[in-house]
Amino acid sequence: MRKELFDLIHEAMDQHELARDFYHRMAHQVAHADTRKMFEYLAQEAEENKARLHQCLTPEGCPVVPPVHEAHLAEHLQVPQVTIGMLPKEAVVLAIKRSEGLCRFYQSLVELQPEGEIRRRLEYLARAESGHKEKLEEIYDMVAFPEVRKSPMRKELVDLIHEAMDQHELARDFYHRMAHRVAHADTRKMFEYLAQEAEENKAKLHHCLTPEGCPVVPPGHDVHLAEHLQVPEVTEGMLPKEALAVAIKRSEGLCRFYQSLLELQPEGEIRRRLEYLARAESSHKEKLENLYDTVAFPEAW
Repeated sequence: MRKELFDLIHEAMDQHELARDFYHRMAHQVAHADTRKMFEYLAQEAEENKARLHQCLTPEGCPVVPPVHEAHLAEHLQVPQVTIGMLPKEAVVLAIKRSEGLCRFYQSLVELQPEGEIRRRLEYLARAESGHKEKLEEIYDMVAFPEVRKSPMRKELVDLIHEAMDQHELARDFYHRMAHRVAHADTRKMFEYLAQEAEENKAKLHHCLTPEGCPVVPPGHDVHLAEHLQVPEVTEGMLPKEALAVAIKRSEGLCRFYQSLLELQPEGEIRRRLEYLARAESSHKEKLENLYDTVAFPEAW
């Protein structure tokens, strides 16, 4: 697969992930039970469709896309982001546009494919996004927004939590790439395990964005917490061992972030959740250091 197409697939996967996170947030915030269930359903669908799209990154699932079509496909994925200050109805409008863009992206891909399994998978994804768009439009027209509980969390802390979630996402994507590229079966399994853990821990962290899970952080601690999340990114030109060293630093930073957060919390569920996340990241760091010391990585990707 060409890098340009690989990047497009990853961008579409990111759109599914953004959609899933938005639906989770709305499910936690709306008061009406049926609306909450609909958002929970949409979140689950977004996660499953992201997994289906991930199969397109395998040689057996790689779609046919001549280079001339890439710019046109990329246009469908250019959707404004849902931001913290938006009203609920404004955010739902953007979610509708995201579903519409994904639907057009898949429809455009379908038109380039011969008959077969890849075409059928993309047709399913196009239908699914069309269905999501219709459900969101129905919610927009019928639900009385805002029916939202205001979170007591300051914007600075919300941004910190989102940054930590992004770090988990970067870690998960890196572990997936390593799992696809290493030759040794046990090493591959370890990276697959770490990728699954990173995804699950991101979901656990997401609970901190709900009113019930909001951690206690006085404003004076924001800068100190933010420092733990300042880690260099893994870039395409890095050698595998260099990239692994960055991944170790990311786990170390997340561990310190959680340890600093939990020290500010009273006893209770929020503190226990943060203690779990701190232990998990400490364990990830140890596993990565062991891989760094014992595995013979290739000199290039």
